[in-house]
Amino acid sequence: MDDARQLGIRLLSEHRARIARGVRRLGARLEPKFESLPAEVSEASIAGFLRDVEHFLRTEDAEPLASTVRATVRLRRHVGFTASDFAVYSHAYLPVIRRVFLQASELPLPALRA
Repeated sequence: MDDARQLGIRLLSEHRARIARGVRRLGARLEPKFESLPAEVSEASIAGFLRDVEHFLRTEDAEPLASTVRATVRLRRHVGFTASDFAVYSHAYLPVIRRVFLQASELPLPALRA
């Protein structure tokens, strides 16, 4: 496993709650429908997704991640969310992860690679 991947796994693990909070906040600004979800429910869902991303980065097994995404989409569709709502919300992840990684790392280039 390369250094960037190892760093990414470590930073996701160490800062999961912080990333989840940031994604929830930015996601709700991008798609206001998501403000209707309780913060703790939304952050727990995001944290679960991030755990599955970590698992994928460690093992290259995408099934837990795909399963979580499918289950979340099914659940949210039952309460009125659409595919376009998820597409908009998905844009909240990378900026938050990038910012947290940069703030948590000593050097910017390894953080950006991670």
